Amino acid sequence: MTKQLKTVVILDQVSGYAQIDIIEALCTKYAKCVLIAGEVKERDKPFPKDKAQWEKIIRYNRNTSYQRILTWLIGSFQMFAKVLVKYRNARIIAVSNPPFSVFIPWLLKCKYDIVIYDIYPDALVNMGYLSSSNWLVKTWVSLNKKIFSSAQRVITLSDGMKAILSNYAAPDKIEVIPIWSFNNNLPPVEKADNIILKKLGVADKFIISYSGNFGVTHPLESLVELAAKLDPEKFHVIIAGDGARKPIIQKAIEKWQPKNLSMLPWQPAEQLHHVLSMGDIGVVVLDDTASNTSVPSKTYDLLSAGTSILGICSKESSLSKILADHRCGVTLRKDNIAGIVELMNEFNSDTSKLKELSNNAKLASKDYTSKNAYLYIPLGSSEE
Repeated sequence: MTKQLKTVVILDQVSGYAQIDIIEALCTKYAKCVLIAGEVKERDKPFPKDKAQWEKIIRYNRNTSYQRILTWLIGSFQMFAKVLVKYRNARIIAVSNPPFSVFIPWLLKCKYDIVIYDIYPDALVNMGYLSSSNWLVKTWVSLNKKIFSSAQRVITLSDGMKAILSNYAAPDKIEVIPIWSFNNNLPPVEKADNIILKKLGVADKFIISYSGNFGVTHPLESLVELAAKLDPEKFHVIIAGDGARKPIIQKAIEKWQPKNLSMLPWQPAEQLHHVLSMGDIGVVVLDDTASNTSVPSKTYDLLSAGTSILGICSKESSLSKILADHRCGVTLRKDNIAGIVELMNEFNSDTSKLKELSNNAKLASKDYTSKNAYLYIPLGSSEE
């Protein structure tokens, strides 16, 4: 005889619209839903306080490597303590932020699923922080194999990530559930009406835009060089956001001194539909070291806005595969600035090609909606 599992708990230090959608989906099957997180980045949909509970822990601080590791460790300890004291009988869904969250339900012998947004320790090895022969990496790899084999479900974002995770678990155990956008209902904004472009006075130019985190795996300095090599009478490059790579971008600006580049801070959330629509082409950048260990979520936001995408990344990356499969963007490497310049000139002179990519982007977005959140509900709504 079985009984319905009453409580499900999500461990995710930095949560956003995806976790909100997942929680709402889980609430249709579980009597109690709990999120243990340092922050919840609410956008068009608030955290459902009437349905679920948010247990707060330390916020993730990405300003320096020391602060990242420290807040990861503190957050992991707080998650461990909360699950130990309150939720050992719950089903746990551990998201790989912090990376150590997946250890918690395994150590406490809970029933659990793991959701891998970033693959560790592979990402640390690829970025050169640790060697594959390092004792910590070897230990981590060994633990991953035990943790993944004990999980009831292993979920990740792309086929490329699944291929890497197959080093830790049988391929048939790994499920691919793509992330989705939160803004499918946001109205499109014409360039002439875009408040950001109007403020900059560049609505009449061909706009190449990036908005988001300046992360260590985001070689945005390539956009600075691109701007310097494009005709400023025809093109304008916008980089909006902040993050660890900002000093590198600023040095690139000092070197190239482009006249047609605007560097903006994070834009207000209420202007998000203007941000996503400001580019004739939107940029997603990903270093080769992270080509298959993550997929930037901004990809799906741009798709939902019907914005064609320039992927500055490896041709072998999961991002490149998404753009190719949906024919909604193009991929070039960061060291092929000449090729990007040629392509942008081609798009500017023949807008029909760009329009086709944009139309395909909007069509592709239908595959990446909040309906995917319901795939996180375990098969069968009852358990021993």
